[in-house]
Amino acid sequence: SIDLIIHSAAQVDWLAPYPHLKSANVVGTETLIRLAAHRKIPIHYVSSLAIFPVVGNHLPDLIDERTSIDHDGLLYGGYTQSKWVAEKLVTTAQAAGLPGAVYRPSLVVGHSQTGAWHGNDIVAKMLRTWIELGMAPDVDVALDLTPVDYVSRAIIELLSCGRGVYHVNNPQPVPAGT
Repeated sequence: SIDLIIHSAAQVDWLAPYPHLKSANVVGTETLIRLAAHRKIPIHYVSSLAIFPVVGNHLPDLIDERTSIDHDGLLYGGYTQSKWVAEKLVTTAQAAGLPGAVYRPSLVVGHSQTGAWHGNDIVAKMLRTWIELGMAPDVDVALDLTPVDYVSRAIIELLSCGRGVYHVNNPQPVPAGT
């Protein structure tokens, strides 16, 4: 028996094109929605704040849980595109009555205490490169890096809230500049 589904599986590759990620990120989500709908099992979907474009959009300065994902911005890269499509499938199913919620973490990084991290994603490679070179780009930007243990605990706590959309991000972004 299944009480609920927490769907956090995704192929995370910031450089892969949409067709490469569609099977895992979109078709996989669609399959879980069908399973959940068949038994009216709540599906809790882990999306990404990356579904909101940072350039070429007319979004408000503050993107919160009420901000529509039906924006006019361009989503660059297959990962953001596939996560947007998958979330759109989930929210459509929820509008039709399927219970559950959507969680949108920012850039998920290593454990806050141990530092344990997959370490092979683009963010880890970027940070590793900066450390090895002893320098970082001189840019005025802050990275919203959220430790994996924080994301996990937040989702578990929010499960009891039922329906909704929840942003799970770091209230203290890390400055990227030197």
